[in-house]
Amino acid sequence: MDDESIRLMKEKGVYLVPTLYVGDYCLNEQPGSEAQAKMNELTRKYRAQHVAALGRAIKAGVNVTVGTDYVGFPVQQGVRELGLLVDAGMTPMQAIQAATRVNSELLGWQERVGTVEAGKLADIIAVPGDPLQDLTVLEKVTFVMLGGREIAVQ
Repeated sequence: MDDESIRLMKEKGVYLVPTLYVGDYCLNEQPGSEAQAKMNELTRKYRAQHVAALGRAIKAGVNVTVGTDYVGFPVQQGVRELGLLVDAGMTPMQAIQAATRVNSELLGWQERVGTVEAGKLADIIAVPGDPLQDLTVLEKVTFVMLGGREIAVQ
C-alpha cells in the first residue's frame, strides 16, 4: 500500500481491514507448520512494512476497521488486533472504535449497533479494568449483554 493508494482510499471513503494479527498468530502459534510456512515467511519479511503503511493510512484519516476472513481464530484475535492498531498509530479509543463504531458504519448498521445509545441493540461487555489503559483486559470478559439480556460468561 503506497501513498497514492492511501490517498485514494481516503478520497473514496474506502474502509481498510488490515488483519495484522493473523500473521502474528501463525508465527506464534504455528511456527513450524508446513501449511503455514509461506505465510510465516511473508509475515517475517513484510510485517514492518505493513505496519508502517497502516500507520500512514491512519495518519491520513483512512477508515480502519477490525476483521478477518480467517476462520478458526480464538476470540483473543480481535483484541490483539486492537493492540497492533495502537502500535501502528491509533489511540486505544480509536482502536476500540475501529472494532465497534467504524465497523457498524462499514456494514451500514450504525443506526442499530456500534455505539451505546438509546434505541440501539444493547450488546455490551464488561471487563475488570480500563481498556484505555490496558487493551488486554478485553480478553477477560466478566459480563455479556446481548440484545439487552445478560448472557452467562464461561
